[in-house]
Amino acid sequence: MTENSYLNPTDIKNQCSKATINLNKDNESIAVAEASMDLFINDSEIKGDAFDALKQQINDYKVVIQALRSANDSDIADFDT
Repeated sequence: MTENSYLNPTDIKNQCSKATINLNKDNESIAVAEASMDLFINDSEIKGDAFDALKQQINDYKVVIQALRSANDSDIADFDT
């Protein structure tokens, strides 16, 4: 950019709107993945030490997924501002 460059407010608002739409789609995908994880974790038919360890590992990954969703929500709030 130079001193003659112009930031078009309309273009910036449109870019923010598109980013918000994409982040909301990502959050929807994350919610679907998290629901699938919950189904597996809460399945009482699958038993065994290996499956219990896997279920715990998946439960740990849910913390990361929740952090991703929180980051997306923060970005959405910023874009809406």
